[in-house]
Amino acid sequence: MLSETLVILWVVFLFCCVITFIYEYFIPRAEKKKWDDKKPIEKDPNEIKKIITSKQEAFDSLAKENEIRKRKKKMEEVIRKHLENNPNNNKDLGIRLSSIEPTRENIESETQRIIREQDLEYLESLELDKMIEKEKELKKQREEQTKKERRDRIDNLRNNLKEEPANGIKILIKLPSGMSVQRKFLISEKIQDIVDYIDSKDELKVSYYLSTNYPKAVYKDLNQTLEESNITSPTTLYITEK
Repeated sequence: MLSETLVILWVVFLFCCVITFIYEYFIPRAEKKKWDDKKPIEKDPNEIKKIITSKQEAFDSLAKENEIRKRKKKMEEVIRKHLENNPNNNKDLGIRLSSIEPTRENIESETQRIIREQDLEYLESLELDKMIEKEKELKKQREEQTKKERRDRIDNLRNNLKEEPANGIKILIKLPSGMSVQRKFLISEKIQDIVDYIDSKDELKVSYYLSTNYPKAVYKDLNQTLEESNITSPTTLYITEK
């Protein structure tokens, strides 16, 4: 009898252990896997925009209805006070009610005016936002077009740059960044050829002209040759912003 009781207790103990193990180990893992398998719901941006617009319209409509209710409540309060002040005088009551009627019309008219002004302000705000976005887009397009034109010009200069002559004079060009570039040019070449060479380096993004410190000279006529500009020996040219 004692042995049977022990066996039953042992079986009950094992059963409790199994239940505890399942509850502590398998169930939490199953729950975690269920949450891990869930993927975030991706909503279409256009659908989100429609929802926001719908909620905004509902909010505006509710605001208008609240304003109308406030105005009507005020009107009813005015009528009630008139009635309380003259409860027994029917003739006077009729006169007073007649005088109240325009007040009611004024209140409704004022409510409509406020709603129209709110609608107008909302439309003006939308129009302003559209204008701002359009201006931003135009500005972005202009900047991209300017960058493209600059890249095309630099590519064109590099592709059509004259070969450096072996017997030319050395021209050292001091850049605003502190760097220097050097190249030989024929005295029959123009100041424009030096400018094209500088621009092909894509180091400058400003308008400029060339000058020398000694003797002091500024070279603004790009069609002059080096010889006409009295540049016939090795020279250092400086870049000056316009």
